[in-house]
Amino acid sequence: ASRWALNAQPGDRILIGGPGPRKLINPQADWFLLVGDMTALPAISVNLAELPANASGYAVIEVTSESDIQTLDHPEDVELHWLINPHPDPEGMSLVSRVKALPWLSGQVAVWAACEFNGMRALRKFFKQEREIAKSHLYISSYWKLGQSEDGHKLAKKQDCEQLATAV
Repeated sequence: ASRWALNAQPGDRILIGGPGPRKLINPQADWFLLVGDMTALPAISVNLAELPANASGYAVIEVTSESDIQTLDHPEDVELHWLINPHPDPEGMSLVSRVKALPWLSGQVAVWAACEFNGMRALRKFFKQEREIAKSHLYISSYWKLGQSEDGHKLAKKQDCEQLATAV
């Protein structure tokens, strides 16, 4: 957008796309786990508000400073855990470490997670390999990639998907 703005002339048009379709957490679970960084905060807030009033679980949200912490509408038995991290973790382990430190509740969990690309890969490995979360109860996505443009992030996501497909 910056490049376009620098070269814009009167009458030029720019198209702006909004978010894609909402990806809500699977409501068919005994408890819920939402994980993400600041880029996912709008989606996390929507998911929290959509949970049943009697829902239990956790939301782990990584922000860059204490001033980024917000009041979010959420069920009483869903604990909010704010992870303050002023510098993105290139390995993506900040969120994983915080999630691993949580007491794992009994029953079927539904997980919704979105964050930086490397964090997403680390979380995906944890949820699929260590916790064996069923695909039907796991939504995980990356919203950005450290050090990459949007195009670089899209390419990394495409390559990651291709690697997953050939690994199966």
